[in-house]
Amino acid sequence: MLTETVTTNYSGMGGSRQVDERVSPTGVRTEEFLATTSPVTPSQISVVFEPTNATFRLRIQQPAGGVVADSVFDDPLFRTAFGGTRAPQAGTPDLPNFSYLQRGPTPSIPDEVVTFFYENPGTRTRFVTLAGFVRNTAVVPATVTAGTAATQGLYTRERSAFVFGTPTPASRVPTTGSGTFNGGLLATAIYNTEIDSAPSIRSRTEWISGTATVAVNFAQNSINIALSGTFTATNDAFEGSTGGLAAYNSSNAGRSFSATGVASFGSDRPGFAGNISSLAVGGRTVPVAVGILNGSLYGSRAEEIGGNFRIVGGGADQRVDIIGGFTGAR
Repeated sequence: MLTETVTTNYSGMGGSRQVDERVSPTGVRTEEFLATTSPVTPSQISVVFEPTNATFRLRIQQPAGGVVADSVFDDPLFRTAFGGTRAPQAGTPDLPNFSYLQRGPTPSIPDEVVTFFYENPGTRTRFVTLAGFVRNTAVVPATVTAGTAATQGLYTRERSAFVFGTPTPASRVPTTGSGTFNGGLLATAIYNTEIDSAPSIRSRTEWISGTATVAVNFAQNSINIALSGTFTATNDAFEGSTGGLAAYNSSNAGRSFSATGVASFGSDRPGFAGNISSLAVGGRTVPVAVGILNGSLYGSRAEEIGGNFRIVGGGADQRVDIIGGFTGAR
């Protein structure tokens, strides 16, 4: 990947989430939530790489999840890294072997910054890779004075986690034998179990990174997936801002994450679909209300695998929503 001599459009597969926090002129706060994942056939996310100018174009069309983006990263200065004065924006995870592209602000939306990051191909896989998207926008409430109209504050956090690469042609998908694929995991997560005891608590957006093991039996058309990772320490975009958005749920940084699922190939090979059946956070079993799983084989001869998932927790008075991608190589 990314070594082509011609412009290449990589198909993507993943999901998105938007969380809006509204602050009324009187200080009342409300939280609105949208989330979605793409179907087996990837059509909502794409990454175009133009090698002559080393230009990326990221397109995400998931309005059901609150994320619609079409960003071109064509300036060498858009490449950034952690550790200096210029760095990826708040809400972006600092991960080894990842490249970061960031553009903004723009004249029309002064506070909008868009960040696209991906695992460097060759780190764990060559034909499919993990990627993420971060966009934060804010309208800070104006100071209310006598005789003036008060401004409602609006703080929006958009997150996407996905994989992109070159799917295996249907004619190259094996129908016999088996194999185990080992690779990586990247997920954007909300794990807020404190709402019942603190109704005004806001939901913190965090990231999970880790590993994936996928066992495929091509002869029996069965796929078993095991995901394992850790919540990474990530600053929330607006925590402690001038809008007074300090009441977030406790950080989950350092907590363990694990999930398992099963899937099978359909008529549209190399694609497959299935379900996530179990979830545990910090060693605690979490009921699963919805566990969606989609994926594909990648590479000219099914050398690699990749996919996306969404897990919605089934516990009462809790907001548990994890959207992620996984990869693996034989």
